[in-house]
Amino acid sequence: MLFYRHDSESYFQGKGVQAVTNRTALENKVKESGYRLDYICEKLGITRQAWLNKLKNINEFKQSEIAKLSELLKLTHDEINLIFFDFGHDLKS
Repeated sequence: MLFYRHDSESYFQGKGVQAVTNRTALENKVKESGYRLDYICEKLGITRQAWLNKLKNINEFKQSEIAKLSELLKLTHDEINLIFFDFGHDLKS
């Protein structure tokens, strides 16, 4: 699956806006997939703690991780944007 991201980080830098992971949407897609979290973490090459840090927006998902998740979870372009490039999402979710 091929997708691209415009350089939104540099555009929004200094404007007080940050892209965050839409945790609820991602967790729903993981549940729908039927994959266990351990399997997903193994495929991404990260620990469960690293996964949780990314869900909590402590750390960002790398582009390679987004690509792997997109394939594993069969995400559409709209879902990728909703989950990983959501600039208006509430940080508490």
